[in-house]
Amino acid sequence: MKRIVCLSLLCALCGTFISSAYSVQTGASFLKIVPGARTVAMGESAVATTENIYAVYSNPAGLTQLTGPEVSFMYNFWFQKINYQFLAFALPTQPGTFAGNLVRLGTNNFPGYDAQGKETTLINSSDYALTLSYARTLFSTPTQRFSLGLNAKLLRETLADATAYGYAFDTGLLYKLGQEFDLNEFSAGLLLQHFGKGYTFDKETVPLPSTLRLGIGYKQEILGNSAIAEIGTVIPKDTPPYLCFGIECCLYKMLALRLGYRTRQSLGSGLRAGIGITLRLPKNKKIQFDYAWTGFAILGDTHQVCLTYSFNQEEKKSLTSQTHFQKGVEYFENGEYYRAIIEFGKVLQTKPGDKKALEMLKRTNEKLQ
Repeated sequence: MKRIVCLSLLCALCGTFISSAYSVQTGASFLKIVPGARTVAMGESAVATTENIYAVYSNPAGLTQLTGPEVSFMYNFWFQKINYQFLAFALPTQPGTFAGNLVRLGTNNFPGYDAQGKETTLINSSDYALTLSYARTLFSTPTQRFSLGLNAKLLRETLADATAYGYAFDTGLLYKLGQEFDLNEFSAGLLLQHFGKGYTFDKETVPLPSTLRLGIGYKQEILGNSAIAEIGTVIPKDTPPYLCFGIECCLYKMLALRLGYRTRQSLGSGLRAGIGITLRLPKNKKIQFDYAWTGFAILGDTHQVCLTYSFNQEEKKSLTSQTHFQKGVEYFENGEYYRAIIEFGKVLQTKPGDKKALEMLKRTNEKLQ
């Protein structure tokens, strides 16, 4: 809990300290576009509560939450006929989680003009980013987990006949703390984003939009349903810092309702909203559809759609059951029998008929007689 309080103070201090440096002009603006309908619908605040493949952007340390391979495709219907696509994959392994993604932003051809202001030929423009990610849990206990994630990016920007290349790096940290009875969970995250060499056009180098993101999250589970909330601060290099808020309510692990808000949005109210629908398939696979809406006033609305396919989710259930069983044994040995009963009961919810849990539950009840 003390670490979370310290991070809260750090958010406020960083906002005050760095706010004086936002006059710097940067390039590669497409890196500021947040992929992932879940993240966007929650006000772009997911640095502490990210738990799907879109952690590759919101906080690569969150890739450690994955328990099986995932692939996802996202299409962003942006205003002014701007097209934005995002393709990603992730593969958890024993040494850590490896992932990669490709981003493309393109526009319709637009007229060019010469030095005298006369219209010339049509000009095309596009941006690409290829990212490789790695995440690993540095330490883990039944109630705590601390993870590290890294991104390495190759950037390419084309404008008419000119092409420029650059590179960037991200570093993310994620800390999770499970509380009493494991019915709630606190989390805190930090992300240093888009640090590296800027683009060079005509011998002029334009710096990247380096950003610091900090967030605190809270998760509450009730009867198989869950609610997640996060508050965070974003400190860009080229604009004033802003806050973001988001909530998600997940019903029966099938339907997710999301609402978010971010401050200092130049156009529009800053409000965001979205939904998620999960279809569970045989052999522990699932397909997830996510949608997010954002309004930008006179520029129009944006609509982000994601389709994610997840392989083999059984490992997560097994790990969760094992964690509850270990906690139950700890409570039993410490004489906290009521808490032990709750933990063994959770094991039986995910693995009915588990012999070890039934035996320990019997022994615990005998202690209470």
